[in-house]
Amino acid sequence: MIIAIAVWMREAKSMS
Repeated sequence: MIIAIAVWMREAKSMS
């Protein structure tokens, strides 16, 4: 699914 990647990318940027 693309939603999982979109959420993962958003969390990765938020963690940065």
